[in-house]
Amino acid sequence: MRDDIKYIARINKYCHEVLAFVEGYDFEQFLDDLKTNRASAATVEQIGETAKKIGIDLKSGYNHIPWRKIMGIRDVIARDYEGINWETVWQVIKGNIPELLTYTQEILNDINQQEENQ
Repeated sequence: MRDDIKYIARINKYCHEVLAFVEGYDFEQFLDDLKTNRASAATVEQIGETAKKIGIDLKSGYNHIPWRKIMGIRDVIARDYEGINWETVWQVIKGNIPELLTYTQEILNDINQQEENQ
């Protein structure tokens, strides 16, 4: 469970980072800024990679979270890094990452609550 907490905290941190990378950007600015789009894609890839390490017990306890989709985006980016669909990456960042940030915060809050009650 300790490793799972570490992984959830890491995903939470990655979500904050990728949202900070694109703050104030529109899609065209994102496309034009090579550092930002590459850093964002790599961070989204790391989110998926880290999600794969989370144990089944924690995942099943939060089955409303689309774990398979989270892990799958990593595979899409890693398989064809030169042919990344930047519109998909942008949609993930703007549409899914804020939701994932909420989910990871929910898990971290639940864990903190459990530790306080012990």
